Amino acid sequence: MRSPQLLSRSSVPRVSHILNCGGLGGAERSVEWVATAFDRARISSNFIFLYSGGPVANSISKLGYPVKVLNWKDGRSCIGRLRLLKELRRNGAEIAHFHDETPLTRWIGRIAGCAVTLFTQHGGSYITGIKSCPLAMLPVVRFDDQCTTLVLANSKWTERAHNCFYRRSPSLTRMIHLGLDPRLTSSGATGGG
Repeated sequence: MRSPQLLSRSSVPRVSHILNCGGLGGAERSVEWVATAFDRARISSNFIFLYSGGPVANSISKLGYPVKVLNWKDGRSCIGRLRLLKELRRNGAEIAHFHDETPLTRWIGRIAGCAVTLFTQHGGSYITGIKSCPLAMLPVVRFDDQCTTLVLANSKWTERAHNCFYRRSPSLTRMIHLGLDPRLTSSGATGGG
């Protein structure tokens, strides 16, 4: 395992955003909106889609960002994880920002030598789904969480649910309000709260 690189204050940090797919889900649309607001002089971003591309992946690509679709067949793909490792290293990612819930992906950021591994908890559907996972999977899921430097939660409810399920210290979770553009959400919501 490579040792994590320290972030250089004199250079532009290289961030790889990892998502399940480029479809029209809430996480994908919020990342698309954030991509339009990035200051490229301060952050160098690329986007990796694990399973498939789609309208959001195409939109981000049209904004001029590097986009890579890894075409995983399912969440158990060892070859897919090796592709993710290779892509993070190829991009020279210093920060791996996961917007994906696939177990055993976040530790790939550590193996790739990323100084920071972030996970954005976009909502409660993941918490609800992961609570129903087989008991044999719980150690795997919790191990992945321990490989995460910081969890960003989009609402107080999500933050509490995540910390409770993972038995994570609240000091390691930060709540953010994305201030989503209402045109990008079906409900017109303005972010978590």
